[in-house]
Amino acid sequence: MLNPWTLVFLLILLWLLWSASLPILKRIAGIRTQVRIQAFCGYATPTALYVQGRVSKFGRTLSNLTAELNALPLVTKFRRNLRRFLSRGMTGVHLEIRFADRRDETGTDDCGNFELELGSRPALEPGLHPYSVHVHRMERRFWSEVAAGSLLVPSKNSGLVIVSDIDDTIVTSHTRNKIRLLLHTFFSSVSDLDPTPGIATLLQNVSSGISGKENNPVFYVSGSPVHLYDKIEAFTRLNGFPVGPILLSPFRADDGGTFFHQGAFKTDRIRNLFRQFPASRFILIGDNGQEDVDLYQQFRAEFPARVALILIYDCVPRLRSKTIPPVGQYRMANALDGALALYRKRLVSKAGVAEVVGALRQSGDLPETFNLEKTLAELDENERDIRRRFRLYTWQEENGGP
Repeated sequence: MLNPWTLVFLLILLWLLWSASLPILKRIAGIRTQVRIQAFCGYATPTALYVQGRVSKFGRTLSNLTAELNALPLVTKFRRNLRRFLSRGMTGVHLEIRFADRRDETGTDDCGNFELELGSRPALEPGLHPYSVHVHRMERRFWSEVAAGSLLVPSKNSGLVIVSDIDDTIVTSHTRNKIRLLLHTFFSSVSDLDPTPGIATLLQNVSSGISGKENNPVFYVSGSPVHLYDKIEAFTRLNGFPVGPILLSPFRADDGGTFFHQGAFKTDRIRNLFRQFPASRFILIGDNGQEDVDLYQQFRAEFPARVALILIYDCVPRLRSKTIPPVGQYRMANALDGALALYRKRLVSKAGVAEVVGALRQSGDLPETFNLEKTLAELDENERDIRRRFRLYTWQEENGGP
């Protein structure tokens, strides 16, 4: 009779041999493995088109994302989020990207991600344009249903690009407390995520610009793992954020450090956006909870003429954060502070500020007694006084004294 431990060892060995031989047996038998394609929101630059996405092992549990818009048991939330992180990226899948009359080919990297430049930008109307991702007809190992994605095309004359952090900037994530961050990540569904009051309205108005018709692109850049893309994208749609590319980190199971330290990934992606939009100015929006203050100041030093404004949301009260904001960064205790800073820079209109005020009143974060007209009048008078003082100072310098 076999020793129980010997039996366990043999069963594990058989399972490992079966797992290793299954792909070979499927290939011999001509059986293809079903995979799940996610076509992320792509974007157009003044010269090219970019699409991105991920291919993972197929699982039915995450196919119905609308279930997360309703109340779910805690165990179900944990199971769904755990399966997000356990979804294995499929390496080397041969794909075909179809956009308008174009056909382009690409493959997935070792994390299952793909990103492709489609070449020169055709004449396109501003807005969202559909594209699709297919398993290439020559791919004999995998099959999948067609994945539909959107490609954001800004106006060619839009002179602004908005880059926003995600965690603790547009949504409460508790990034400073690692235990709370993990609990929040694994035990929450889309409907549990709390948006920062008024930020969606603020981003909508800065995207529309002072004329209301500018269609400035909004990029959401975060070191959060790409496994959470569907959850974050559903959150932005549910809460009225402007549609835009969501750039997330290609997190690996053996690289947990990137889950807590996002600076290197964000630096590379944002610097790449500066290169892809060489004639645009940038508005950088983040928080004081992690590395955004230093990171954005680095970009101000690197691209001094192209950083129009830096907004830092105080997710940690200023006294508790024990940091002194660098010169040129605007701190905002709420979305209204950000709207007023943008108004001073002539980047949003009075109507845009009024919409932010309305959103904050609706959420109960601003009293009904707040007088917007008085605040804007005082702001305009202060700006006029600063300009008068500057003109006087300039005249004195040119004429040799007071």
